[in-house]
Amino acid sequence: MRSAMVGAFLRQTADNPLNIPRPTNDELQVSVAAFAPVFAIDVTGDFDRIGAPVAAKTGPPGFDFRAPRVYVQPSWAIFDGAPVLQISCLAWFFERLPRGDLDILAGRMDGVIWRVTIVLDGRPLLYDSIHARGCYHLFFSAPPTRLKDHPVNDPSEGTVVPANAPPPARASGWCSTSAAAILPARAFGHEHRRLKPTLYDPSPWTP
Repeated sequence: MRSAMVGAFLRQTADNPLNIPRPTNDELQVSVAAFAPVFAIDVTGDFDRIGAPVAAKTGPPGFDFRAPRVYVQPSWAIFDGAPVLQISCLAWFFERLPRGDLDILAGRMDGVIWRVTIVLDGRPLLYDSIHARGCYHLFFSAPPTRLKDHPVNDPSEGTVVPANAPPPARASGWCSTSAAAILPARAFGHEHRRLKPTLYDPSPWTP
């Protein structure tokens, strides 16, 4: 039902010279409600809790655990020659613990982005996820879409061979009500992008 509603206003808002679906804020909220992910997290410490980064006038940014929030951003892609809507959901975490003596991904501020690509009939075409630092990019096709079963050659990055994702690992406390938290994504704009001073350090390695 929601997919049909989303498809209706996507087709309506794509009635422009560039055929780009541009939903209103209210219509975007409907799209988010239809396709928002649910984050199932094995909480073993505050570093596993979704929260909101808070910019500081001096020093590193702070972090607010009081109200879990997921930041939502629309974007667009081209599929079969036509523009399609994408919705990205960004969840921030306070830190990423090191997994060894040399872990360049560890440190304050961690995040994961989940994105859905929606065709004009309101159907999800593809899901993909990437670490907030821009690595570990994974793709998940939505039926009837299928990923290519042969290598995709890119001279700049070598050969990429699509493969099935492994089943998620479960920690010892996954099923415990005291350890697991189910957090529905809620729509918030990227207001942290407008905060001064910025959350991002000039270094390419630290947010």
